[in-house]
Amino acid sequence: MTDALPNARTLQWPAGWPRTKPGHRQRASFRTGLGAAARGLEAELRLMGATNVVISTGVPPRRDGLPRSGYEPDDPGVAVYWTCLDVEGRPKQYAIACDVWDRVRDNLHAVELSVEALRGLARWGASEIVHRAFTGFAALPPAPDDEWWREVLDVWADSTLARCESNYIALSKLLHPDVPGGSTEGMQRLNAAIEAARKALK
Repeated sequence: MTDALPNARTLQWPAGWPRTKPGHRQRASFRTGLGAAARGLEAELRLMGATNVVISTGVPPRRDGLPRSGYEPDDPGVAVYWTCLDVEGRPKQYAIACDVWDRVRDNLHAVELSVEALRGLARWGASEIVHRAFTGFAALPPAPDDEWWREVLDVWADSTLARCESNYIALSKLLHPDVPGGSTEGMQRLNAAIEAARKALK
């Protein structure tokens, strides 16, 4: 069962993720309905070992926590939170969000396709790539944590700017919207992280 956030009628957008301006959103050509996209996303995350899945939208939830069909809020954004074990076997919360499309169902389906692409990489033996992509999806702490960029770039307190730049290049090859599984939001978040790192480590 998917969990509902306490304020289910209000989208809970992840800290550090940029928003798409309403006038810049587009109509997608996806043909998947809201319920099918939600169930598909749940299945993909479950196959990836995710637990504590939370789908956050401006749509009222059903009793099982999934978004209720027949509603289209002013804000079509979708944010998904889940927990997975990291490479050291510790539980860690992740988040992915999308609001580039003008309907909730299309943003939800875009998240589903992104998770499916990451799972495909894992099946093909590229687990290190998946780990780096997941690092970019690590749920950020709320502001005013001024070192949120460390999690996005997968660097720690003793890391150099050179290390940050190296990780940025590697992650940009995974998160760029022109590659399968990439997205405008993920790339914008990564760009913001490297700029924050440059300011902090100059």
